[in-house]
Amino acid sequence: MKSLKSKILTLIIGNLMAMCAILGLTALLITNNGLLRSIEKTTKETVKTTALYMQTELEKHKNIALETGYAKEMTDPNVSIKQKKETMQGKADTFGYIGYDLVNKKGKSYFGAQTKYEDYAFFKEALEGNTYVSEPFAYEEGGDMVVVVSA
Repeated sequence: MKSLKSKILTLIIGNLMAMCAILGLTALLITNNGLLRSIEKTTKETVKTTALYMQTELEKHKNIALETGYAKEMTDPNVSIKQKKETMQGKADTFGYIGYDLVNKKGKSYFGAQTKYEDYAFFKEALEGNTYVSEPFAYEEGGDMVVVVSA
């Protein structure tokens, strides 16, 4: 038979271990909840910041398209297509665009693209004097995500 002293010691140690386990579990739950709240708050702020950045970038590119479309050398019929292409290439180089085109009112490209644009939403909107920004899509060459901006 165990002595009374060893029984009491066993009970005390068992109670201490149970309390440590309960305190450890409580601390874990509190830390986990705080971490989840912190991640949620950070994620919301990141989404807001990213959305604001994207909105600002889209506005910038819409303004570039408008400014290019209204530029004297782009609207003057006496300016050669070569000069207009140089102007657009300069914009592409400056802003990192992967492509550009100049299209007549019938939807035909001046720069040799085989596509007729007459049925595309961005073309129709530009004809009505609106600026258009497409949904992002994967570009056929290389798979980069692109957005079409027209004015």
